[in-house]
Amino acid sequence: MSRPDTRYVRLAAKALGKELLWYLTCEHVQGPEPNILLFATRRGGSTFLMELIDANRGVRSLDQPFEMSAQFPTAAQIADMPLFDDGQLTSLDERSARRLQDLTERIFAGKVVINAPSRVWRRNVERRSNRLVLKITDAKPLIGWFAETVPCDIVYLTRHPIPQSISCVRNDWTLSVGAYLRDERFLEANLSDRAVSLAHDVMRSGTSLQQFVLNWALENVAPMRLLPEHPDWLHVRYEDCVTDPGGTVDTVAHRLRLTDLDRMHA
Repeated sequence: MSRPDTRYVRLAAKALGKELLWYLTCEHVQGPEPNILLFATRRGGSTFLMELIDANRGVRSLDQPFEMSAQFPTAAQIADMPLFDDGQLTSLDERSARRLQDLTERIFAGKVVINAPSRVWRRNVERRSNRLVLKITDAKPLIGWFAETVPCDIVYLTRHPIPQSISCVRNDWTLSVGAYLRDERFLEANLSDRAVSLAHDVMRSGTSLQQFVLNWALENVAPMRLLPEHPDWLHVRYEDCVTDPGGTVDTVAHRLRLTDLDRMHA
């Protein structure tokens, strides 16, 4: 068995190698179309939808660039990301908002690359990009802030909470409920006192499935409340991706002004 420090060095070297690869193989010059922010819940089809959009020429995907629970965050994340409870971006104070806006603008300008594809030999991987798609799973409460702060197209992907939660339980994933219930700004903006009390009851005595459904509800309450006010946002349902993949591809392409339909249907 490897010594802990030896394993740490190997993992750190691997992370550094991936980061160097991104900077050597990624060149981004923003084109006329705005970048795309894809908000989704884990185990909800987000990788499929990200790769569907990424199939277009000139589009590069960044997989969870604001996710901070990775064992080895990038240098830009360490330097620029504000600290959040359990890696969840549930609300922003003024200082955190400035830092997150600055990091996002640097990503959009091509000055920072985080979690780009590292298998550069794969089909459809773009060395030069003019449009980015950022998959975001840990900052859905900030969807409205992003829409108001940076020029972007918003895509919001949902999956029914029961199968999504069952998938999390089966994969032995951890809950992020605590980060939401500890954030007074988030609670004040999104939940009544009665709802907060019920959430604590579920965490005390609920089943694993009930707790993960609560997790889904807390992560999605803000975007769900805002969605009716934003017909400009593209809402995609996981269930439609499964039952009508062709129609989903056409809708995504039309709403986001994507032109490589052959690649998307492949």
